[in-house]
Amino acid sequence: MLVLPKPFLPGRLPCELKTGLGYACTLRALQPRDVGRLTEFFRSHSTETLRNRYGYHRADLTPERAASLVAADTEHGTALALVEGRGAAARIVAIGRFTVGDDPRAAELAFVVHEERRRYGMATVLLEALSALAGARGVERFTAQTQADNFGMLSIFIKHGGRVRRIEGTDGIEVELPIAGCVAPGPA
Repeated sequence: MLVLPKPFLPGRLPCELKTGLGYACTLRALQPRDVGRLTEFFRSHSTETLRNRYGYHRADLTPERAASLVAADTEHGTALALVEGRGAAARIVAIGRFTVGDDPRAAELAFVVHEERRRYGMATVLLEALSALAGARGVERFTAQTQADNFGMLSIFIKHGGRVRRIEGTDGIEVELPIAGCVAPGPA
């Protein structure tokens, strides 16, 4: 399992992460140079992953949309990537982001992990890192939406103190997650 360094501080990016079995990747901010990698990451998703992430089948990610997703809008949020490899061989295997809306104490949270890299702890690493970054900005809670049958994501949210409710008339679930339950504790 990947584990975020404790305590995780906003200035710790990029940071190298490893499992006990030797798998390694880098946690870093999503950057404008990642447009091609993000498009490739999107196109690698199964129909089920697209439905779980977006709530519907999204046919493609245009270059313009990819460019807007990697643009650094640090005033309203943060986007992180877990990246395998280096240079031309680098590929995104997970992304997460939060976006602050009208209420500066709340942010919308979203992340997706490549099908081949699930059960490595990537979603938890992203949740903990994004929580630390959001908490440093005064955000107190996340909101997120997922499908009712996305048990992996729901279990992570619930494990970290999330409260779930069904979205009327849909297969969707809305989650409210206090940041305090998501920030990994420092060493004892």
